[in-house]
Amino acid sequence: MGRYSFFINEDYITMMMMKNLYWINGMQYGTLGNAYAIRHDTCLTLIDCGVAEDLDTLLSNLQYWGIGHLPVRHVLLTHGHRDHAGNAKALQDAGAKIYVHRLDAWQLESGGLTCETVPTPDGLDFSLPAIKPDILFFAGDILQIEKEQFRVIGAPGHTEGSVVFSWENEGRLLFFTGDTCSCSGDTGDEAILCWKADPGYSADRYIETLEKLRHYKPDAVLGGHGVPLLKNGERVLRSAAYKALQEYR
Repeated sequence: MGRYSFFINEDYITMMMMKNLYWINGMQYGTLGNAYAIRHDTCLTLIDCGVAEDLDTLLSNLQYWGIGHLPVRHVLLTHGHRDHAGNAKALQDAGAKIYVHRLDAWQLESGGLTCETVPTPDGLDFSLPAIKPDILFFAGDILQIEKEQFRVIGAPGHTEGSVVFSWENEGRLLFFTGDTCSCSGDTGDEAILCWKADPGYSADRYIETLEKLRHYKPDAVLGGHGVPLLKNGERVLRSAAYKALQEYR
């Protein structure tokens, strides 16, 4: 199984991917939006946090892995959509600090995308419990979280404030890519591209972002949907850049 560890927990599978890194929400649980937990000495950091309806799944998985006693002190959001930020208020109320790019802060403060903020024929509702984020950052910032550093790579296109978080763990470079690029397919290197209905969506900027990212060589790409790719992560970045040129221009 390599670096994956699978365990049956009642009706779903839980996963620890590598030391101090856990996959705690997403398709393997039948829930929407991947979320990842990073263990520090005395607390936890989450990368994204799923929709509000999935809070019990998040907390149950933290308990199952024996880290539920550690408080969630930091929640880093790749962007402001409900399937990635829906539990931000509940976690903030429990003591966590919420981090988001300045250009996506309005989505959290306004309660997300609704048919009023983004008029669509299908009555789109991406609402979430409204909050005021604790920490706003820019592309290029380095976030010092406990003893770890997370580099913010700007990734506009899906939303204006979409980002990739770059983190080194056990000598390996990991990219948390949100909806900018996710992984699918038999070997994990088929790209899932972004949703295009956000008011800040720009095909040109999205293609520019993917063109920039394809020159990086992360060991792992952990997307906001699909499955994490823990080896040769640059493969899916190249695949995403090529696919976007074919389909989004």
